Amino acid sequence: MNMNTLKSKDHYFKIDKKILDINDRSISKKGLLEYFLHARRSNPKKNLSCSFSGLRDAKEYLGLDRYAYTKALKELEDKFLIALRPDVKTGYLKTVAIEVLAFPNYDKKNRRFLENKTRDHNHRTYSKNDKFINIPSIIIDRGYFKKISMQSLFAILWLYSEANIVEYRGIDYNFIHSLDSENKKGYRYYSSFGGGFSKEIYNKPCVEAISPNKYIFKDFKFQGNFKEAVDGLVDKNLFEWVPLLLEEDKEDPDISEIVGEVFRGIVSFNGNKSSNLYLFLKPPEEDIRVIWILRPKFFVKTREYELFKQIRDANYDYEYNRYNYFDVGAHTESKKEYIKDEYFKDYLYEWKPKYYDKVEYLLEGSNGENVEEILDILPDSVFRGFSKYKEFI
Repeated sequence: MNMNTLKSKDHYFKIDKKILDINDRSISKKGLLEYFLHARRSNPKKNLSCSFSGLRDAKEYLGLDRYAYTKALKELEDKFLIALRPDVKTGYLKTVAIEVLAFPNYDKKNRRFLENKTRDHNHRTYSKNDKFINIPSIIIDRGYFKKISMQSLFAILWLYSEANIVEYRGIDYNFIHSLDSENKKGYRYYSSFGGGFSKEIYNKPCVEAISPNKYIFKDFKFQGNFKEAVDGLVDKNLFEWVPLLLEEDKEDPDISEIVGEVFRGIVSFNGNKSSNLYLFLKPPEEDIRVIWILRPKFFVKTREYELFKQIRDANYDYEYNRYNYFDVGAHTESKKEYIKDEYFKDYLYEWKPKYYDKVEYLLEGSNGENVEEILDILPDSVFRGFSKYKEFI
């Protein structure tokens, strides 16, 4: 059975969030790997929702030999995580159909799985809610689960369970982020924008996002060393650290919002010597600082992801033009037209509620008269987002 027949770059599989409650000693690594494989191969629209993956797939994608594969199947069956379905014909010699059952309840005290005697539904007959973790299938299909540690497997589950690409542009920074422990702002002076740069930024300070040296993460019960596991996933190129601009409320620092991303290599001084640095124009607001968030290298392709990608691409194009070639006057006129657009107010209300609250009174019945005042309040990221928002209307 060759899993590459599926469009794995767009495919994803679901794991019940109950798995985060179990103790890692309650299941072996080979058992957990085999469970992921069959969850990935279950299709609610065909094969009676069963997985037809056998020993060949286990060898190719997980690195399991016959003994480990057979032992893992027996373990999963004993723990009520799967059921063998010889009644379902696979069409492949020695390959038995496997049904991934609804995730059983777990006895934390005794560290054991409890049988769901009714078996009224299986793993793939679920309602559309947040009880499942969505994981891109490409992670299995490209062999990333070969030679992976148990704590790394649980870290993948935890991180994807906290992914919110629209609001946080990656993993929720309240769950984990990193920063420079010695510089509160997270950036330092690099140079000034001199000749060759546009009039908009000429003679203004250019700053560099400082590489992080400290992790900040939520206090939760993790099976292993979470920092070590995260480092391993970054080394495997499954996740990356990305610098973002975070604006904090002046009166309450606990209230914050991501207002931009710092792109690498977009500003260049002295040829290409600065091409690998995270350089940007110093923020005008004192309450903006740099934090680094974790972002998956592989995404679940949802409508929200497609919108995020388009907005991010627009932001990148804008920043590139800003530091390389840029018509300030034309850009200002475009923003004025956006403010007058009939959908602009709805966009702010739905996607930028913080800024909606700031300009609502100016938008009400203004017919565009308060454009200049609104321009002074709203950052460029709001307008870049709106340009892509209109494409989805």
